[in-house]
Amino acid sequence: MRTRTLAAVLSSSALTAGLLVALPGTAHAATSLTPSQAVEQLNNVGFATLAATPSGFTDTLTGDGWGAPTTIAFDPVAQMRLTTSVYASGTQRFLSTPIAEYYDLPRDAATLAASTYAGKPAATWVYNLRASNPLYTNDVVSSYLLEDIVDGAPAPGQPTMQILTASTTTDGDGTRHWDVTSRDDSVTPAWLRSYSVTADPQNRLSAIAIVEGPTGDPTQRSWSEAVSYARPTLTMPTKAEVISSTTLALARDSIHLRARVGRVVLDVAAGANAYAAKRHRRVLPRDIQGYSKWYVSLANRSTTLIRWYTTYVGSVIYARNPFTRELVAYRVSVRSGKAVITRMA
Repeated sequence: MRTRTLAAVLSSSALTAGLLVALPGTAHAATSLTPSQAVEQLNNVGFATLAATPSGFTDTLTGDGWGAPTTIAFDPVAQMRLTTSVYASGTQRFLSTPIAEYYDLPRDAATLAASTYAGKPAATWVYNLRASNPLYTNDVVSSYLLEDIVDGAPAPGQPTMQILTASTTTDGDGTRHWDVTSRDDSVTPAWLRSYSVTADPQNRLSAIAIVEGPTGDPTQRSWSEAVSYARPTLTMPTKAEVISSTTLALARDSIHLRARVGRVVLDVAAGANAYAAKRHRRVLPRDIQGYSKWYVSLANRSTTLIRWYTTYVGSVIYARNPFTRELVAYRVSVRSGKAVITRMA
C-alpha cells in the first residue's frame, strides 16, 4: 500500500462527512502540528480505518457534497453492501453482492404491471447477475471508505493542497480530534477548506466534517461523514421479492406484444411504399426487407423478441410471447406493386 498524502486522506468525496459529536473524556489542550506531522497522523488514521473496515461498518454521509443523505452498510459475513439514499421523492436502495447487484423496483404503473405479468407481484427489487469477481473481498469492499482518497492523491512534487494550520487534541479515553485548514490550488481562485477529523481510541476514523469555500459565500459547501464499526446484519431479499432485469424487460415488451409487432409491420409497409413512390417505381422485395431490418432493430432496443426473415416477395415479421407462448406473425409482401400486410398468426 502506497503512502498517502494529506490530500489523499482528506480531499476526496469518499471520506468526507459527519458532524463531530463530543465523546466522553476530558479533552487536553490543543497541540499545534506542522504540515508533515498532520500528514503522518492522518495517514495513520487512514491505515487503521482500512485495516478495521473488513470487519463491517456503517457509514453515514450528509451535506452538500452528496446528492442526498446516504448510509452505506457493509456486512462481511453476508458479503453484502447496502447503500440507502433518502431523496425528497423517496428512498432509493442499492444492494451489492459478489455475484449480483440489486436496486429498488421502480413503482410506476408500467413497471408494476410488468412485474405482475411476469408472475412477480410481490417484487420490490430488480437484480442483475454478474460474473463472480475474484477481487470482491472484504478488503476491496470495505476500502470503499478510502478508495477515492487513494485515487485522489496528488503527484509527488505537485501538491494541490497547502496546509495553513493544523492542531490536535486528545480526550481522556484516547479519542483524538484534528482541526486542519488548507488552501486548494487545484481550482481558480484557490478555495479554502477546513477539516475537523475525529478518530476513536483505536485510531479509526469516526467522523469528519469539511467546509469548503469563502465564509458566507453562496458557493460555500459543507459535508460530513460518521462511521460506526459495529457489524450490521444484512439479509438477502427473498425469491418472491426479486425479479431479474432481463425478465422485467421481457414482460414490459410482452404485455402488448401484438400491438408492438403491428406497429413494426405498419412502419415497414409504409416505409417501403413511400420509398418506391419517391422513385416513381413499383415496390421491390428488397425495399420491404431493408425496412424490416431497420424497424425490427429499432423495436428491439431493450429485448430481441421481434424477429424477421426474408421471403421471395418480401419478409415475415414475428414474435413469440415468452410467458404465454402465443405466436404473433405477419407477412409483408409485394402485391400489384405495393407492400401489403397479411396476418399469419
